[in-house]
Amino acid sequence: MSTSEPATRRARLLVAYEGSYFNGFAVNEGVRTIAGVIGDALSLISRFPVHITGAGRTDAGVHGWGQVISCDLPVDIDLEHLPRRLTKMCAPGIVVRSAEWAVEDFHARFSAQWRHYRYTVLNDPVADPFL
Repeated sequence: MSTSEPATRRARLLVAYEGSYFNGFAVNEGVRTIAGVIGDALSLISRFPVHITGAGRTDAGVHGWGQVISCDLPVDIDLEHLPRRLTKMCAPGIVVRSAEWAVEDFHARFSAQWRHYRYTVLNDPVADPFL
């Protein structure tokens, strides 16, 4: 990692993930988490530590389809190709659906205007292979 941080700009990423592969969203030392994997990949690409903030947090095993993430990235990063590059680096289990520059004060958690949750509970003795 470089000792001097480059000029940065706030970015907004939209991600989906299959939570079975992870111990929740929030960074938690010693275990694989969604925020940890994405943050590590962004740090490798940026060559300096990148801290991400999610609109919300999910527990271990919980899936997410439209999680919004905010982070500060170098101004010269290629956002057009970032989703595909990050998805490859974070696989399996995480797909970066989009990446765009955001307004300076955008914050994934505090700028959210709404959240939508859907719970699917298996209460059958035989598992449905499509759930």
